[in-house]
Parts: sequence; structure tokens; C-alpha cells
Amino acid sequence: MLERYIEKNIFRQAYLCQQLYQKKEITLQTMAERLNVCTITINNDLDVLKESFEQEIIAFERTRNSCRVSFDPAYPLLELTQRIYRRSDFLRVLNDFLIGNTHWSEIAEKEFLSTSKIYQIRANIFAFAEELGYLQKDHQVKLPEKDLRYLFLAITRYTGDRSAIPFNKMIASAAEKLIDYVEDHFFCS
Repeated sequence: MLERYIEKNIFRQAYLCQQLYQKKEITLQTMAERLNVCTITINNDLDVLKESFEQEIIAFERTRNSCRVSFDPAYPLLELTQRIYRRSDFLRVLNDFLIGNTHWSEIAEKEFLSTSKIYQIRANIFAFAEELGYLQKDHQVKLPEKDLRYLFLAITRYTGDRSAIPFNKMIASAAEKLIDYVEDHFFCS
């Protein structure tokens, strides 16, 4: 469900990166059809990937109909896709919002986003919360602890950014209680 709110260009680039990493070669028309865009868009996304992974790409060959890429195997696919997802304004702002920063102008300044962009992302966050059933009538988002943890884990999985988890005292406290419980009940001498 979160995928529907991530910027389309970010999602496409991560998908193309995965396909190229696993298959080594893609057909531009096939990718355009799968992603419901034109081949020019695919070519633009490939240009961004080539520029972004200049150090990680060993060979890059593009013809009119296909693209062949060899990545350095020292770089795992997860690391590459996480770098792509870190550029997602939606994921970064959602992360800030879940930490408890609801001052949109501060988030905009921190993330170098325009006022219109931050309010567009805010609307997407509220639409996401409403889709989950957690948007209250007063436009407050009330997430159960379990779902909040899942969202933090999802953001961490996408971006590799673990910074939000330690700052959330509720989660840190619950994690400490769980560790204490497991140690007391399963690792007693």
C-alpha cells in the first residue's frame, strides 16, 4: 500500500535497477509497458541510474531497444535500491511525521521542499492514513503502536535509514521490555 504513495519516478528507477541487477538486460518497450510510461521516460530513468551509480556500474550499454548493465557485485541490490528510495520526499517526510514532527514549515525547510510540495506530501500522508483507517475527524493521525512500528520498519527497509527508531521513545521502551522479558524467561541459568 505504501508503494502507491512513493513518487512514481523513484518507484520506476528502483524497479529498473532491480530488473537490470537481476537480469542484466532489459527491453525498453517491455519496461515501458509494465510501468505504463513511454520509452522516453524509461530512457530518462536509465540516465538517472547511470549517473547515480557511476561507481557501481562496471558496464552500461544502451541501444535503441534495450539496455544492458553490469553492476559491481561488491554492491548488493538492497544497498542500491535503498539509495534510490532515500531520494523519496514522501518517505523522508513521512518518517519525520511519524517521529512526531508535525510542523510542516520546519519539515519543508529541513528537507529543502517548497511550501506547495510539502502540502502535497501532507495531503498524501493524510490520504494514506485515511486509507488505513487512522485519520480522525480532526485531521489527527492515530496509529496503533504495532502499525507505527511496521511503518518505521517499512521505511527502514526502503531507505536503510534507521534514525527514526531510536528517537521514538515508545518503541524503544517496548523493545527494552521485550528484551528483558525474553532474557528473563528464556535465558535463565
